[in-house]
Amino acid sequence: METNNTNQPSVNLDKLIGNLKKEDALSLKFSLSIQWLMWPTAILYLVMVIFIFDFSEPWYKPTGGLMVMLSLVIFAFYFRNRFRAFKMIDYGLPTTEVLAKAVKRYQAFQWPTLFLLIPLILEDIGLCFFSLDFSGHSDTLAHVIKWQVIFFVSLAIGFLIGYIVWWIRQKPLRDRALALIKEIES
Repeated sequence: METNNTNQPSVNLDKLIGNLKKEDALSLKFSLSIQWLMWPTAILYLVMVIFIFDFSEPWYKPTGGLMVMLSLVIFAFYFRNRFRAFKMIDYGLPTTEVLAKAVKRYQAFQWPTLFLLIPLILEDIGLCFFSLDFSGHSDTLAHVIKWQVIFFVSLAIGFLIGYIVWWIRQKPLRDRALALIKEIES
C-alpha cells in the first residue's frame, strides 16, 4: 500500500526503476555505438594524413587532419568512460541512493560535459585547416567565417536535438525520481 502525504499522484517505484533500466540500457548502447564510430573515423583521418597527403601538400592540410583525428580520439575516450559509467550502475543500492544517482545522471546540463569543448574546438580548427585553400582562388577570411557559421549552426542544431530528446525521454524520469525521493523523505 502506498501512502501519499503530498496530495500528488504517487509514483510507482517498480515502474520507475524499470524505465530507468531501459533508459540506462539505451544510453549504454548509444555510448558504445558512438565510441566504435569514432575509432574508425579517427583511423581514416590518420590514413589520409599519412598516405594521401604527400610532402607537396601545404602544412595546414595534414595539421588539420591530425587535429580532427585527435578530437575524434578524445570523443572516443569520453564515450568509453561514459559506457563504463553506465555499465557500473548498481540497482541493488538503497532506493534513495539509486534515485539520487538517477537524478544526477539525467540532469540536462552536467559539468563533465564542458570537457567536450576541447575536442569540439580542436575539430573546428582542424576541419577549417583541412578545408582551406590558399591557391588564390578563394578569400581565406571568407572561408573561415563561412566554416565557423556552418560549424556553429551544426552544433546548435545538435544541441537542440539533444535537448529535445532529454526533455521527452529523460526529464520525466528525473522528475519522477525527484518526486519519489521527496515522497520517501517526507
